[in-house]
Amino acid sequence: MWKRPWKIKEGFAAGAGILVLGGVIELFAGPVHWEALRFPVNLVVLVAYLCILTILFLFRKRVYPVEWMMHGGGAATASIACCAALTFIMGLTGIDLLESWPFILSYLWMTSIVGLASINRISHFRKKDIPFILNHLGLFIALVAGTLGSPDIRREEITVSEGGSAGTGITVTLHAFRMEQYPPELTLGNDPSERLRIDNGMLGGRLGDWDIEVLRNIPYAGIAEDDSTGYRAWLHPGACCAMEVKASRGAESHSGWVCCGSFLFPPATLDLGGGESLVMAPREAKEYTSEVTVTSEGKRADGIIEVNKPMRLDGWTIYQQGYDVSMGEWSDISILRAVRNPWLPVVLAGIFMMMGGAIAGLLKVSGKRKEGKE
Repeated sequence: MWKRPWKIKEGFAAGAGILVLGGVIELFAGPVHWEALRFPVNLVVLVAYLCILTILFLFRKRVYPVEWMMHGGGAATASIACCAALTFIMGLTGIDLLESWPFILSYLWMTSIVGLASINRISHFRKKDIPFILNHLGLFIALVAGTLGSPDIRREEITVSEGGSAGTGITVTLHAFRMEQYPPELTLGNDPSERLRIDNGMLGGRLGDWDIEVLRNIPYAGIAEDDSTGYRAWLHPGACCAMEVKASRGAESHSGWVCCGSFLFPPATLDLGGGESLVMAPREAKEYTSEVTVTSEGKRADGIIEVNKPMRLDGWTIYQQGYDVSMGEWSDISILRAVRNPWLPVVLAGIFMMMGGAIAGLLKVSGKRKEGKE
């Protein structure tokens, strides 16, 4: 029998025992299958877990390990160290431990310590304990809701064409996909790291040893039927930026067309001799948006989805994820990602409680300093 009170040594011994127990369970039962904990099973598990914590608290005087977990820093320190080590190993090795029993039991141990400490402080409530209760109870809520709610998270990648609809749990109708590109950039084929961006109205600049002069700039161009004219303005799908340029270096000069190309037209480069060439880099998307109508279980909303500006409806959050890269600016396909997490409000409530606890703690310290000065 270990000598009481238990300290950090006993904490690490308990952590090692939990890891061994988890390994034995996984050896005989296999990994954790989170799919089996979907609603309402996870709600039943939550109620049962809270009842067990309450019973443990009521019998804390008779069960020393429970009292130790509520009051001893050794248990908390060891549980945090154990969980941090497993998380570090997962991040370092890339091994997914989220379905591993040792990982789950270690986090269950740490969460139970936080929960018991919260119940203990609430049962002996004092005004000065508000920061502690908010911090610990908020952490407990966020951990439990985030874990038990994970099986209920629904994710769906939706690829939809203009004028069409797609999606299963949620339906998205795409009315229009629009893209804005960065200004064209010229670069030397043998040194693509140095670039000359041609903004509106720019007539040229310097690129390496070459002075670049833009003679004609056609933002939307197509190859002219008469090859002698190079490119002409062409406002149709597949049009691409084309420039007639002159590159000079001392007495040497070269003139011709450069073009970034598209799904319809090949890129064009200007040979500068000596293995060098002037190239228009592929245009990069500055921003792209989808004008959509979203429907879910009888609810409907119209809106525009942008990168980092998702749309929300009926618990779903719809993100702009991509487009048909091969079509570039002329893509009529939008790739969206829809996520629904019914437990998210509970997780956020826990996070806000922790933030409130931190603020209350700062105010408490500030108040003590003022009292000390007086």
